[in-house]
Amino acid sequence: MQNSSALYRLSVSIRRAFWGVWVSSLLQIVGGTVAIWVPMQKMMDAINRGIDPMTQGFTRWLWEHSCNSPLFVGGCILFLVTLVAAHVYFLRFIYLCWTIIPPARRSTTPLKASLLLLVPIFNLFWVHVAFYGFAKAANALTAERGQTPLMSEPLAKWMAPCALLSLLPSVGAVFALIFLLLLCGFFLQAYKGSLALCEPPPAPFAHD
Repeated sequence: MQNSSALYRLSVSIRRAFWGVWVSSLLQIVGGTVAIWVPMQKMMDAINRGIDPMTQGFTRWLWEHSCNSPLFVGGCILFLVTLVAAHVYFLRFIYLCWTIIPPARRSTTPLKASLLLLVPIFNLFWVHVAFYGFAKAANALTAERGQTPLMSEPLAKWMAPCALLSLLPSVGAVFALIFLLLLCGFFLQAYKGSLALCEPPPAPFAHD
């Protein structure tokens, strides 16, 4: 078990990674919105001037004029930078969560839990190991301390099937949305659960 000072530093790092994901994601939405709004605005202006969008070469014209806009370029740069930042913060968050679990109770290492999520196709399976495995281990540790588990194991268990079903051509988008909602739920629960495990266990009740 890690000492109290190490657990405190770990909790601080978890908070930073958690809020890093949210802030980066919000800025990513802002950058993406700006990057979409600029060409849409230029296309509407062209239509108002009587230009048919189906005209040959219109797409190239729209792209060139959008690239000349500092707002469009800035939005694209903001979107790409925050996209990378959100992934880095999220992988660090998963790494830190697994660090709390004692080595003897881990089904994988913190490094594998985070980095293997980057492997295409394989990560659809690894979601089960990294997320559901953490939920089970965290709940077991919490129960041992006499506290109420904060992780929903069924929620984490359904993430991998939804990730796989999101590949289906007809209903994939629906399962992708479900997976995103489950991921947000897991993210919040893992944040609360990991911080709870960073706190010292409650002192045993002393009987008279």
